[in-house]
Amino acid sequence: MFDMNMVKEKREILTFVCVGVINTIVGLTSIYFLLNIVAIGYWPATFFGNAFAMVLSYF
Repeated sequence: MFDMNMVKEKREILTFVCVGVINTIVGLTSIYFLLNIVAIGYWPATFFGNAFAMVLSYF
C-alpha cells in the first residue's frame, strides 16, 4: 500500500530540488546577461544576479 506520508515527503524533496535548479539557472543567466550584454562589472553583476535569484525563490 501507499504510505501518504512517504508520498508527501518525496513530493517535497522533488519540489525543493526543482526550485533549486530553476533558481540556479535564473541566477547564473542573469549574471551572464549583466556581464556580457549590459557590460557591468563582475561584482555588481554577481550581486544583482544573486539578489534577483533570491527574490525569485520566494515566489
